[in-house]
Amino acid sequence: MEPKFCSDARGPWSQSFVLMHVVHGAKVWCTILTEIPQHQMHIPDRGSKAFLTEAPRHLGTRDFAKEQMTIRKKAFSIIEGIFERHGATALDTPVFELRETLTGKYGEDSKLIYDLADQGRELLSLRYDLTVPFARFMAMNGLTSLKRYQIAKVYRRDNPSKGRYREFYQCDFDIAGPSEKMGPDF
Repeated sequence: MEPKFCSDARGPWSQSFVLMHVVHGAKVWCTILTEIPQHQMHIPDRGSKAFLTEAPRHLGTRDFAKEQMTIRKKAFSIIEGIFERHGATALDTPVFELRETLTGKYGEDSKLIYDLADQGRELLSLRYDLTVPFARFMAMNGLTSLKRYQIAKVYRRDNPSKGRYREFYQCDFDIAGPSEKMGPDF
């Protein structure tokens, strides 16, 4: 669906928007993640005009405003503290992996993996969870023991419904190899 050009300034919007900068006759697009209460505004430092256009959000995804981000940040901070108290270190893996790394690891759920094809014809997939990329990291680095955590988005080509999304956060705590016993957090 093509975004629609908005030129008047009537009332606040409660949807996602795309901001179009017109600078020296060239159009440059960038996403706005927060609501902007007017359709047109002047950007003094560039001497250009910015116009808002309506852009639909992909089914099964959500936008998070300031209040929701504050709550999420606090929750993740608490979770990270618990993981670190139990000796885990943070690890970040790529949002996509080679398709062959992910296929066949999830059984029937393999059909829920988002597949991508990059310009070099390499077959890639968005991560379905955080555990298989962790196992790939362990194998590539010749590690046999690691206690790690990761909090990141994962993607599933699922049927969106109430409480089920195609993009969501997963908080993962993995122990590979021998480890000391963990006690309760209370």
